[in-house]
Amino acid sequence: MPKPVPSLAMALLTATSVTPVIAASAAQPPAGFVGEFWDVASVSNLDAALDVMGRLAPTATFVASALDYPGGAASIVSDATRLDAFLGLDAATLSGAGERGLEGSIFRFSGMIDLGAGVHEFAVGSDDGFQLRIGGDVVGVFADQRAFATTVFSASLADGPQPFELVYFENFGVTGVDLRIDGALADRAILAVSPVPEPVQLPLYLAGLAILGRSARRRQR
Repeated sequence: MPKPVPSLAMALLTATSVTPVIAASAAQPPAGFVGEFWDVASVSNLDAALDVMGRLAPTATFVASALDYPGGAASIVSDATRLDAFLGLDAATLSGAGERGLEGSIFRFSGMIDLGAGVHEFAVGSDDGFQLRIGGDVVGVFADQRAFATTVFSASLADGPQPFELVYFENFGVTGVDLRIDGALADRAILAVSPVPEPVQLPLYLAGLAILGRSARRRQR
């Protein structure tokens, strides 16, 4: 008597050891903004910073969980501060020269944000200058050097994910940067999320189908 053909359910059960066949991941926001750092001799203004960014690869990269450096109560630190110390906990994601100081430095933070349609208020604190682009448009800028100060402005945004880029530069002395949107610190929570199913158990699922196919062929013989 030929052996009974295992059912599809039994084949999958054997192959996956009771693990779900397809595990769809819950949508998660990105770990943070893409952070880039350029170490140069001096940066006199925004045009000089943009020129460097257009010509040179970054000295270091990292993931910025929140746009607030140095973090905490302090708004500024000395330019003698090392990059890894300036980044705080985000230094764990640093790739590149973490031992560099902050004098003559340029930072770019980028990502896709989703704030919802309407008018939003932005407050950028910086020493020295900055430029903020959203959806490809410059919505706020301070192009020269300054002591730490905050520039407040509003912008009307479209619905849905928008490209985001904050550039800030430091020439010499002390430095710091932070961004608040509608009164709240800009962190990874504002980044756009694209849910993508993860077929974690797809190889096991295919193994189950192979078991079923081999059993069917044996029965036909």
